[in-house]
Amino acid sequence: MTTVKWHHNNMAGAPQLANSFGELTGLLDACLVNGFNLQAVQTITRVGQTATATFASAHGYQVDQIIQIDGCTQTQYNGQFRVLTITTQTLTYTVAGEPATPATTATSIAARTPGLGFEIVHSGTNRRAYRSRNPQSSGLLLRVDDGQAAGYGAAWAKRGKVLMAQSMSDIDTFTGPYAPFEPSEPMRGILPTGSGATYRDGWFKWFYSAEYTWGTNGWESSTAPAGIKSWSLVGDDRGFYLALSPMAGTGHTIHAFTDFESYRPADAFAAVLMARDFWRNAASGAVADGFREGVISTSHRNAATDRTQNAEGKVLLRDHSQIGAPTAVRMVSLGTRADSQTVISGFNTGVAWPNPADMGLLLHPVYLQQAIDGTMRGRLPGVRFVHNNGSNLMNRQIVQGVAGEPGRSFMVLRQTEHAQAGNSPDNTLLAFDITGPWY
Repeated sequence: MTTVKWHHNNMAGAPQLANSFGELTGLLDACLVNGFNLQAVQTITRVGQTATATFASAHGYQVDQIIQIDGCTQTQYNGQFRVLTITTQTLTYTVAGEPATPATTATSIAARTPGLGFEIVHSGTNRRAYRSRNPQSSGLLLRVDDGQAAGYGAAWAKRGKVLMAQSMSDIDTFTGPYAPFEPSEPMRGILPTGSGATYRDGWFKWFYSAEYTWGTNGWESSTAPAGIKSWSLVGDDRGFYLALSPMAGTGHTIHAFTDFESYRPADAFAAVLMARDFWRNAASGAVADGFREGVISTSHRNAATDRTQNAEGKVLLRDHSQIGAPTAVRMVSLGTRADSQTVISGFNTGVAWPNPADMGLLLHPVYLQQAIDGTMRGRLPGVRFVHNNGSNLMNRQIVQGVAGEPGRSFMVLRQTEHAQAGNSPDNTLLAFDITGPWY
């Protein structure tokens, strides 16, 4: 099975994010578990190792995406494959061996865009607990609550409240540690508290429909905008990165729930959750940093405070000792600007695209550093920091032939952080390996 997959809102049959509760869990159900764009295949023929699938009408699949084929009597045609070429009603992919041509079936042949390979462990109305089915994964659960809590306005911002847990007995009951966690307020990320001017609901959040204006109060309780919102998801069967654009036509905020390559042997907690760290009053709490907190980049560059500021909204269930409370982490990489030698930030790096020396894309790994003590915990899988300037790189652009990355293709996603009034937005480019494997 091809483990790395990518999905986005412009794919045929993809779930859409507009402005209703439950749309985020619907998207995750499709992208992580069930897949989408189920299509009947008329015929599959083969020349050499290249199979051609023909459909009765436009199939909507894209070059380089992963599809799943089922139903062929000749098993070599079945499985998950990368699309090589397309026409409106055909696509090609590579098969092993020399199965009979054309393919036959006892029932019917079908194609679809597959999910990443997760399972839904527990479920409720607009609530899910997802977990990787890969036996090598950390086995930690992602809980997403995309419902309307008591006291939360129907027209307010739409967002999923997210937590990472070791174990649960049902969708609302944790039987082990979870993060984020505050001992003095253990239900902070789960149940709403207060009312009116003191109302709060949730802690770590993935916003997918929200109105934002710098320096204003109550943006979470402002009327969320109508219209279909852009999103992209890249992942494998152990984790994923999710880019959301809460306002139609604006930049993305990239979040994550994924295992990582830990530097600690036998690390039972080698998974990270990244979200908006938003424990504020929904009706009147000011937003200090716009969409900067809890995303996969940051504009903070103060050497004295970087470690904690860049760690907002990024949490591990345990530190390297494997005991104690959840720990915050920050992301670091090799920088190319004097003010960002270790902090991931900005695409105005002074390095042209393409780089004049080799006409290429310059990429570097992204590391996780524990905020409290500076311990380097590990490396994020499947993602690279882009050193080139971003003005000529398009969002979702696929780049091949990267130096030092033979045989791999990368999808570039643009992280846009809303800036303080009077300043330009801070942007970061990240490249996601869509070839794999990540481990």
